[in-house]
Amino acid sequence: MAAIGRQNQLEYFLQGSVGKDSVKALLERLKGLCDGASRQFATFLDHEIVYTLGNNILHFKSSVSCIFLRVHRSNSEQNQLEYFLQGSVGKDSVKALLERLKGLCDGASRQFATFLDHEIVYTLGNNILHFKSSVSCIFLRVHRSNSDNISLRARHSLDDSKAPWQLRYVGQSETDKSRSTLLRSCVEVSTSDNLTTFLKELGFRHESEFVLKGYYFVKGHMRITVSQVCRIGGVNEPQSAQPISDSYLVEISLMTTVQQDTLAEEIKGFSEHLKPLVHLEKIDHRKIQMT
Repeated sequence: MAAIGRQNQLEYFLQGSVGKDSVKALLERLKGLCDGASRQFATFLDHEIVYTLGNNILHFKSSVSCIFLRVHRSNSEQNQLEYFLQGSVGKDSVKALLERLKGLCDGASRQFATFLDHEIVYTLGNNILHFKSSVSCIFLRVHRSNSDNISLRARHSLDDSKAPWQLRYVGQSETDKSRSTLLRSCVEVSTSDNLTTFLKELGFRHESEFVLKGYYFVKGHMRITVSQVCRIGGVNEPQSAQPISDSYLVEISLMTTVQQDTLAEEIKGFSEHLKPLVHLEKIDHRKIQMT
C-alpha cells in the first residue's frame, strides 16, 4: 500500500486488475457495496498526456472533483519552446526605438499597442507538479522530488479587467554558444480569476511581484516588447507600482512547438535593424541570480 501526500492530505490506495469476463460481476458487487446503490454507477472517459520540462513533470488528466481552476483552451497552449533575445534602452532613446519598430513591424499604419500587466511569482520547493485537466478545468497534484524549486507565474492585465488571468511556466534558458538566441521551455494558459487562490491552496508561496508597463509589436511570428519593470510597494498592490529605473527592457521572442534553430537566426537578423538604439544579447539569467 502507498500513500501520496498533497498539502496536509494523504491518499491510501491499492491497485489490481480484473479480466474482461469478470467485470460485470465486479460492477454488480460494487453497486451493492458502495454508496448510491440504487443508482447506476458513474462512468468516465479520461485523456492523459505527460509533458516533460527540464527536471519537472507536468501531468495532465481530467478530474471529477477537487480543487480546480477553469482553463480557457487556445492554440497557444501547444507552444512549448521560446526563442528570445533581451536588452535595455535608455529613456531618451525610447521614442526613436518605437518609431523604428513602427516602421519595421506589421500594421505600421496603426498605432503601437500598449500593455499594463501585473505578474506574481509563486514558488514551491522540491516538488513535481502533476496537472490534471479536462476541457474546462485543471487540477494540480504535487509530491516531493529531488528537483530544484519550481516557479509558476500568475499574470493579469490592469488595462483590461475582462481579460483572463494567465498561468505561466518558464523554464531555465539554454545558453548554447552555437545558437544566436536563448531558448527556454514556456507553457502558458488562460484561466479564471481564482488563479492566485488556487496556487496558494496547493502550497505555493508568494515570492515576488511586479508590474510591466510598455509597448507591444508583432513582426510575423515574432513578438517585440518595450517595457518598464515597476516595483510594487506592498503585496498585491499594483496601483503603487513605480519604475525601478528609467531604462526600458526590450525583448524579441518567438514561440514554436518544435526546436528550429533557424528561427533564432530570424530573431538575430531582426535585432540588427534596431542597432545602435539597442543591442539585444543572450543574457544568462542564472549569472544574474547569483550576483
